[in-house]
Amino acid sequence: MAGYNIRRIDVGLNAYIRAVSGGTYTPVPSTSVSSRTLNWFGSLRPNLEPLGTYRYPAQNSVDLRVDKAFKVGIHKFMVWMDVGNLFNASTVTSKQVRYPDRTVAGYKVLYDGPLAVRTARQITIGGRWSF
Repeated sequence: MAGYNIRRIDVGLNAYIRAVSGGTYTPVPSTSVSSRTLNWFGSLRPNLEPLGTYRYPAQNSVDLRVDKAFKVGIHKFMVWMDVGNLFNASTVTSKQVRYPDRTVAGYKVLYDGPLAVRTARQITIGGRWSF
């Protein structure tokens, strides 16, 4: 996190920079092992490879806030703009781990296909009145 306030013009610049290594995942079969075969109460999906064999991409993100303050007598007004995911990074955060495929919401998704992507750039504008 970093911030800087330009006192002469009452403008604040703030940045939040995140760099997170991607988590791991392991492929599993599309069909589960029968509970009768193993004398188990539920179904099992054994790992097809050792745990943590594959890794999601790293998630790098920059969020920015710009604010401006105004004074009018005893009143203080502030407006700001927040920009989440400033550079619009579209990093895959979830993959389909069942081998060879799986149906998700009526669509066939192959193994290692993306299921979720980081949300797109979002801009929020706000204001505050203090007295």
